[in-house]
Amino acid sequence: RSIPADKLFLVCAFVALGVFGTMPVWLIVLVMIRDIVIVAGAVAYHNLVESVPPEPSLIGKISTMAQVALVLSLLAGPAGLPLHAAVPGLLIGAVAVLAVASGTHYVLVWSARARAVWTLRGSQ
Repeated sequence: RSIPADKLFLVCAFVALGVFGTMPVWLIVLVMIRDIVIVAGAVAYHNLVESVPPEPSLIGKISTMAQVALVLSLLAGPAGLPLHAAVPGLLIGAVAVLAVASGTHYVLVWSARARAVWTLRGSQ
């Protein structure tokens, strides 16, 4: 499975749903800022600290799963599928909280790893 392909799918789905007024613009911006921060951090870590393979965290995976569930819930109504009216709103809240939590988690974890590597290099 390709992480960039998953993110590209979700960005396209979020933007398309935003264009049709189904996805709140503030949520699209929040999720995109989170993704930009993570990508910028990964590039900085790779260039300034060491090369490291992509390592999605559990909260990052849960965040992605919530985003997929939100997209599906927003498509369910127009597709004529039964869905409780509260589900999209609950998922919007969950996606927002998880975007902030997972973005913060990535920044804290990878910053600590960078400090540990630099400290180790400084003591050698």
